[in-house]
Amino acid sequence: MTSRPEVVVCGRPDRRMPPFRRSVAASSKRPSLVVVVAAAAVRGIASVNLEVADAFAFAPSLSSLLSSRPPSIIRPPLSRSYRSSSFSPSALSVSSDASFEATSSASSPSSSSSSSSFDKFDYLSHWYPISWARDLPYDKPTKITVFDVDYVVSRTKSKFGEEEDDDDDEVMAMLDRCPHKSASLSEGRVTERGARFFQCAYHGWSFDGKTGECVEIPQIVRADDEGKGKGKGKAKGKAKAKGAGAVGGVVNPPAIGGKRARGTAVPAMISQGMVWLFPGGGLERALLRPPPPLVPEWDLPNYRATLAVRDFPVDWTILLENLLDPDHGVFAHQMGGFDLYSASSGGRPQEVAEESLDGGRGWRMTSRVDATEKLVEVNKYRRGDDKRAKGKNKKEDAAAPKNGTIIYEAPCHLTWARRDPDDGTATFVIAFYVTPVGVGRSRFLSASIGRVPFSVPRWIVQLNLLNFVDQDTYLLKTQERYVLEAEARAYEEAAAASSSSSGNNFNDDGAVIGRVNARRNLFAYRSPTERMQSRLGAFLDSTLGRSPNRARGLRAMRRRYGSIETSPLPSRDYVLDRYAQHTSICRDSADVLRNCQVVSRLAGTAAVLLAATKAAASASAGVGRGGAGAGTAFAAALSILDGVLLPKRLAVVLAVLALAKRGADRLAGEYRFKYTEKYRDRDLARIPKVWADPE
Repeated sequence: MTSRPEVVVCGRPDRRMPPFRRSVAASSKRPSLVVVVAAAAVRGIASVNLEVADAFAFAPSLSSLLSSRPPSIIRPPLSRSYRSSSFSPSALSVSSDASFEATSSASSPSSSSSSSSFDKFDYLSHWYPISWARDLPYDKPTKITVFDVDYVVSRTKSKFGEEEDDDDDEVMAMLDRCPHKSASLSEGRVTERGARFFQCAYHGWSFDGKTGECVEIPQIVRADDEGKGKGKGKAKGKAKAKGAGAVGGVVNPPAIGGKRARGTAVPAMISQGMVWLFPGGGLERALLRPPPPLVPEWDLPNYRATLAVRDFPVDWTILLENLLDPDHGVFAHQMGGFDLYSASSGGRPQEVAEESLDGGRGWRMTSRVDATEKLVEVNKYRRGDDKRAKGKNKKEDAAAPKNGTIIYEAPCHLTWARRDPDDGTATFVIAFYVTPVGVGRSRFLSASIGRVPFSVPRWIVQLNLLNFVDQDTYLLKTQERYVLEAEARAYEEAAAASSSSSGNNFNDDGAVIGRVNARRNLFAYRSPTERMQSRLGAFLDSTLGRSPNRARGLRAMRRRYGSIETSPLPSRDYVLDRYAQHTSICRDSADVLRNCQVVSRLAGTAAVLLAATKAAASASAGVGRGGAGAGTAFAAALSILDGVLLPKRLAVVLAVLALAKRGADRLAGEYRFKYTEKYRDRDLARIPKVWADPE
């Protein structure tokens, strides 16, 4: 049984049961057919068009984020040797000038006096989020990719955990490659009897997913077991008595195959509902590194979490930069709430603080601005609505504004929240997780964590999130070609310099050791909110060359196309394919789609049967009145149905069935590609409402 995390708030352990587990389960229950029928009917009757609705799942998180208490020390369940450093957004002294220098906190032993160098940052010293635990099927091998390397993962229900507690489940992971003939283990199965093992579908080899040891090779059978009758029974008894590692009468393969029959196990754990993978080595190395970053508000009383997931055919660095960019929300999403996290040159600067973690192997950056309207206020003035703006400013002057705070912990975790400037508390936090699937690929995971009286069903939040992220995903894909080309070109130049000089810019894996200036030379940072973007660009330029398979993959891509800039741009329906990127990997959305399809079929079939029955009953009644066939039981039944299915009553029933079918079909359509140029143009027409066009 996995030990429960111990939460330390203000220096005192809090061993109460974290309420988020109940709230996540409540908000993530699978919708029943009755719920889908009701939703479909309401949708059809009221003509509720979800594609027209704004992404209200993010509206409270961006326009009414309040904030939370400072991050607390959380002891994760994997090992008591793990400790995460205590960090408060106010612990660092911040510089708002262009140098972006930060003074380290004396109370934090992991801080460094200089944050300008990333030479020690190690991508393989971190845990990576791969899936929400509730989306990972029980006892089924699932393929996961991190840094262009495939892994197989499976979740097993704990015998001792609570019924709706994902954190008590067990998870195992291995390199997705059978050592026998290199077939994918994710194409196989998980054994059902006794302990759970990965079994290769090619020849039946089975492996312990926690150690990588091969536990069975069906083709290797003890000579004693080949006998028949009594000799066979005695041989089995002897094998078991000697403890020879027999599994079902078969000798334990390590005694036969040795190391070459052993697979590669990878440390994995579940924390705060998320499955994390440590690709940087075995369990011993994982125990020496910091645990996965946690969101303290998740475990506080009365806070509820709603989870989301989507895969993107967009490079993970592009997605990460997008999530750290408040300026784009006003235009790409037409939402003024993003303005609360933006800075202005008129006295509302962005303060950026940096902190080195784990002896330089990790890095954290915090952005803070006054959570007040800046661009929105200017827009009101430009539109002649300055009276309303002045009245609102008087209210804001009466109380100190909250801090629009963004915390990024490299390489793939960040949070947004409006925090109280005195105690750092927040009532709503959005946590983002970006999985580096590989070059040109990423997985987006998010959790909306708020102090709210009830939970919005996950499938509803997901539905609006799909509309939200569709608005700028294709923009990111158009940007990606130029960024990757600049980075690949820099790697090629480093390779050329390495071959023409005595110095060596590459390590044994083909990764660039030194820094490249791809983003520094490509981007033109001008906004006062881009202090954080600038530092993120410097971090990526300094470290990406050392990330696994990055330089090799980009150089191969450049050789394939000659120039990544001129590579074909995928179509919108591929980049924004909701089914492949979301529905197929989200359990709740897949259930909604399946229920919609059932409702649609049932409603259509019922309508046809009722109409046919009414027609037959009317015809039978007419024949009966003519004096033929009136004495048969069938004719009598049809006559009764004809009386029951009155025209008005039948019309109402058929109308309800038609609305249910139409609503179910439209709801099902939300889980497939739909964000065409028509929807894009509709959204672009909203921009003048948040920012008036220049004259």
